[in-house]
Amino acid sequence: PATSKAPRARNVVRIVTPGTISDEALLQERQDNLLAAIWQDGKGFGYATLDISSGRFRLSEPADRETMAAELQRTNPAELLYAEDFAETALIEGRRGLRRRPLWEFEIDTARQQLNLQFGTRDLIGFGVENAPRGLCAAGCLLQYVKDTQRTALPHIRSITMERQHDSIIMDAATRRNLEITQNLAGGMENTLASVLDSTVTPMGSRMLKRWLHMPIRNTDTLIGRQQTIAALQDRYTDLQPVLR
Repeated sequence: PATSKAPRARNVVRIVTPGTISDEALLQERQDNLLAAIWQDGKGFGYATLDISSGRFRLSEPADRETMAAELQRTNPAELLYAEDFAETALIEGRRGLRRRPLWEFEIDTARQQLNLQFGTRDLIGFGVENAPRGLCAAGCLLQYVKDTQRTALPHIRSITMERQHDSIIMDAATRRNLEITQNLAGGMENTLASVLDSTVTPMGSRMLKRWLHMPIRNTDTLIGRQQTIAALQDRYTDLQPVLR
């Protein structure tokens, strides 16, 4: 009863961390809030990111230190998980939300098991990530961390996508900074490329536009498809835009 003075059980139902915040009131709605994990072995790096609000789950395998640094700069994660024996500590030094994780969380067999369990699959061939062991190691650790902190089912995380370096133009940190894509040289957001182009109605559209700007694609078919979409909508957007609000 409410008047009882006996001790009452208290259970932790969720642990909120910088990369797992999903409450829109606590987020900058027009910027991605990503949880990321990084892994390294003798052949290169594995990197995985998750937007816990939308379930957008990505992995990649940067081949060298410079490419990995560019990925960190591009994605700018709110929280970054790394293995306790991670060698390139200078690469992540100064990053926000650093979390040191035990090696077993990055084991490839554990990663495959965790991911198949999450997606309800027998293997990962259908996602195109089966032959990306370093990326899978990072993704497995990330998923384990999310389950440990959220302590609930996550049915909206239904798939994972491989981001291949040759599909897009890779910009190093200095180039990205000097282009002032989403942040000016003073650290603000005024007079950036994104601020000039962003006439999107929804926060989700704004986040997508910024991802496109930060990762210019090389695939001609995709580019033509986008151009055709723009051409079809450009004469009607004044009528469509208010409907999207």
